[in-house]
Formats: sequence, C-alpha cells, structure tokens
Amino acid sequence: MKLLFYIPGLVDGGAERVMASLASSFSREGHEVMMVVDFSVKQPGPPLDANVMRIELNRGHLQSVRNLARILREQRPDIAISAIASCSLKLTLASLSARSTDMLRPRNPSPATRIITTWHGFEEYKTGALSRLATLSLPLISRMTARTVAVSDSLKSDLARRWKAREDKLVCIHNPVPVPDFPEGYTPPESPEDLRQRENLILSAGRLVPGKRFDLLIRAVHECRDPQTRLIILGEGPERQNLARLIDELGLSDRVELPGFVRKTGEYY
Repeated sequence: MKLLFYIPGLVDGGAERVMASLASSFSREGHEVMMVVDFSVKQPGPPLDANVMRIELNRGHLQSVRNLARILREQRPDIAISAIASCSLKLTLASLSARSTDMLRPRNPSPATRIITTWHGFEEYKTGALSRLATLSLPLISRMTARTVAVSDSLKSDLARRWKAREDKLVCIHNPVPVPDFPEGYTPPESPEDLRQRENLILSAGRLVPGKRFDLLIRAVHECRDPQTRLIILGEGPERQNLARLIDELGLSDRVELPGFVRKTGEYY
C-alpha cells in the first residue's frame, strides 16, 4: 500500500507519537509511507523510520490545503490518515479539492484515496479556532471520510453523542505502544498472584499541560493505601515546575519521578 500520514509537526505530542509509530511500523513492513507536516521543528521529536518520505507544507492553512490536494493528486495514496482536529479538517477539504479536479480530467482519473481521521482528546476544540471549526464540522467530516477513529471507548461515545459523528463509520482503536523484545529469561505473569508480587508501579505518559491533570494523579498516589506505590510520568511541558512543586509539598520526592521527554517509551512499559 501507499500510505500518507498528516500531522501539524513531529513534536512531542501524544497524537504525533502515535502517527510516527504507525508510519514507521508500516514502513518497516514494506509499504510506501509519507509523513506530511505543516511545519518543521528543531527539537527532537518521536522517532521516525528512515524510509518514510517526509514532506513539509510550510504554508498558511489555505495554501497547505492546496498543497495537500496537489500531493493527493500526484502521489495517489491508497489511504490518508490525519491526527489533530485542524489537520482532519484540512485533509478532508484537500480530498474534496483533489476529487473535484479529477472530475474535470475524466481521461486520467485518480484512484479514490480513503480518508481516515483520528481524534485523540475530549477538548481538541479548545486548541484553536480551526480545531473548533473542525470539531463542529465533525458530522460532515465523518460522512465524507472512510472512518473516524477514537482512541478510547469513552471518546468514541462522546464523538457520537456530543459532536454527532456518523456512528456506522466510528471505531475505537487504542493507542499503540512499540515495545522492545523482552529480556532473556522473562516470563509473563500467569495469575493475579504473580502480579501482586510485583512492586506497585504506575506509569503514565503525556505532555505536561493542565488538561492532562497529572496533578490529580500525583494526589491519588499520595492517598494510595500502599505507601510504597511509585509513579513515573514521562513527558515534558509547561506544567513541570508546578508538578515538581506539588510533589515536594506532598513529600513524594522519593516516590514520583519526572524523567522528561523520552524518545523510546517502550523500554519503560
């Protein structure tokens, strides 16, 4: 297959990491994969397989839709997948533009690209005017595209009930976690008792922003019945200082870790 993934940029975000993981996995399986982004970034982002073709639109919203429509016409991917509400709206518009152009060229029609939009949070509409417009347009987007993917059952229900996504095209696919091979001699737990013998360790990952409510998770650890329970939060963001201050205030400095941005989270899992 020829696959196109579209995100704002290869930044340290959950949706971006998911798209990079999927793109890399399909590339290693021998598929032709393109990663289209609106802008480039200097800081290291999620790892991406070297064989994935990288394309930067690097323009305003209107021009990026035009450029994306041109890429769809020229590259003719079998499937195009977007993450982040604004990208889902722009990909849908670009697909409509590409199809309209093909209708004017009946002698050289392009195979129809199946469009898949993915939704990763309950409050994407709060991240900007275009994301709000995209969320409000979800009833139309979900009807014009092949599938609408939610990353949890509760989000799937919310997209259908609150935002009127078309239910027969709505599916739930949980986020993937690429993990390395287990060490030699490792045996998976065979019973609940095996799990009880392990240390009580909680692992969480995400950008350190207010909407993730990592402060509640830290307070939950503080109130946990087992005083030895430990917590590791992977990620970086503007809430780091506030979370670190809360950890000190609750006396959890020996039980809660903030390692920062980690490129290969699978080793922690």
